[in-house]
Amino acid sequence: MNRLRAEIEPVSPADFTRFLFAWQHVTNKLTGVDGLRAILHQLDGFEVPAAAWERFVLPVRIDRYDPSQLDLLCLSGEFGWAQVSSGIALFPREHCAAWLSVAQAILPALSPDALAIIDRLRAGGASFLEQSDALDELVNAGLITSDGFVGRRSAGRWSLLPDPTADVDVQARAFLRRYGIVFRRMLTRESNAAPWRELARIYRRLEARGEIRGGRFVNGMSGEQFALPEAVERLREIRRTERDGKLIIINAADPLNLAGILTPDDRVRAIPANRIA
Repeated sequence: MNRLRAEIEPVSPADFTRFLFAWQHVTNKLTGVDGLRAILHQLDGFEVPAAAWERFVLPVRIDRYDPSQLDLLCLSGEFGWAQVSSGIALFPREHCAAWLSVAQAILPALSPDALAIIDRLRAGGASFLEQSDALDELVNAGLITSDGFVGRRSAGRWSLLPDPTADVDVQARAFLRRYGIVFRRMLTRESNAAPWRELARIYRRLEARGEIRGGRFVNGMSGEQFALPEAVERLREIRRTERDGKLIIINAADPLNLAGILTPDDRVRAIPANRIA
């Protein structure tokens, strides 16, 4: 492992930012349902204000984004969504409990109408329910979800979310898919992440098994750094490529809003009203 680590030449935060825009397909958009599927796997568990998903985050990665494709993937049972803390997270259905495990430990007091819906769903399973304040209350508490993403906006079939279970391995691998290269500071905006010490333990094990690389990949970032092998190769390509000078604008709610994290700039609040160039 020491030999492999010594082979790595770290890049500047600016080159790493270029890598991230390519890695997350902002500079090389994907297309169609298969492209959307790949993006959802990459953004597994990241929370974004509900309206920003389809207005900003997905269209910047998917050419000619079609909202019906997201519903198709949700209605098929492949992906689900939930209000995790302050935003909506999308994830493969089998990862749901892993992200809920770090949501609010103490649920807010629920209204009688909300409790009645809980009882109905527990007794009868998934049910078609009309939009109501009680339904919104349960969504905001992270207790229920609907079959399709469109269910957030209209009547649909609703069900209880599973009980949370700690699964740090799911999170650790999700962060590798999302960023290619991870270190403690990189996860500043991952409000639902397990403690770094637990994630680092998994990354060290994966490195020992040869599944990922450890070393110094990005200059100016303290602590341990870990990367997927394909990310290391892509990073080398980015370093050898001249900057094209193209201005890229993203929404501040985007996962790539890393102002003040990778750069010395001030942090930009991650709300849809803000933009970053």
